[in-house]
Amino acid sequence: MKTTDILIVGGGPAGISAAIWCQRLGLDYLLIEKAEQLGGQLMGIHNQIVDYPGQIYATGKDFNDQLIHHIHHLKCNYSVRTPIKWIDLDKQIVKLQWDETLLHYCYLIVASGTSVRKLNIPGEQEMIGRGEIYSATKDRHRFKGKKVVVVGGGDRAFEGALLLADCGADVVVVHRSKQFRAREEFRKPVLEHTRISVVEDTIISRIHDNGSQVDYVELENVKDGSMQTLAVEGIFVRIGVQPNTKFVKEYVCHDEDGYIQVDTCQRTNHPSIYAIGDVCTHPIFSSISVATSQGMIAAKHLSLQLSCRNVD
Repeated sequence: MKTTDILIVGGGPAGISAAIWCQRLGLDYLLIEKAEQLGGQLMGIHNQIVDYPGQIYATGKDFNDQLIHHIHHLKCNYSVRTPIKWIDLDKQIVKLQWDETLLHYCYLIVASGTSVRKLNIPGEQEMIGRGEIYSATKDRHRFKGKKVVVVGGGDRAFEGALLLADCGADVVVVHRSKQFRAREEFRKPVLEHTRISVVEDTIISRIHDNGSQVDYVELENVKDGSMQTLAVEGIFVRIGVQPNTKFVKEYVCHDEDGYIQVDTCQRTNHPSIYAIGDVCTHPIFSSISVATSQGMIAAKHLSLQLSCRNVD
């Protein structure tokens, strides 16, 4: 059985930051990431990153390239394509899925981030399977002169609607209530845009295709149950995210939205589990800066914990 003092699960900015600090502090650690490469959600950011202090990046990929260069330079210890098959938090052992390796750890840092929420309606999985997952930033030009639907009422939904409409798409924003979470800087331009219409108190109940792409959707009014169909050529689902906590959810305290609760040192209620990044940070406060700072805090605190353990 392999052993490590600190196991970091998740290779986004939070996990990478934790690995960098573990390396700098001379700790025994391993970062594992189930995807083909490090980066987490960075690879899905196609617009500029302008809020990370000291540097502006054209896209998330550009930022991720710098992070990977950094950890290679420091010779950080990590492994990609390494999903967890199961975890025994009482014995502090994980089994890795592909090679059945057993790994014992002293502390676990959960940096597994979030996943995009789905509508979970008929036709959605078929749409995903055909690769019809679009970015308003990257793909907006392909929808010029076409009708699309954007689902959601937050910043991401409204910003995406504006990008699409400004490129010549006819946009229908569908939201389940009359209350929008989007900031005023997005809300006012959307509500006034001549190419955007907003349908309130409504959900999409089914997605239909013509065999090769989305053809139309069924809309249901949540107040009176009335139904209507809407012909569209693209769907942008922007209804938020959910934390990836399945493998530790029953062991740690979390809030009503599923985000892991931590103290100022990133400790959970479980003595061997820490959490960092989006898995414990609500979207309104989520940022790359927060994620990387939490990685540093967890690593530094664990350095102190391990020092005390070695003294004892």
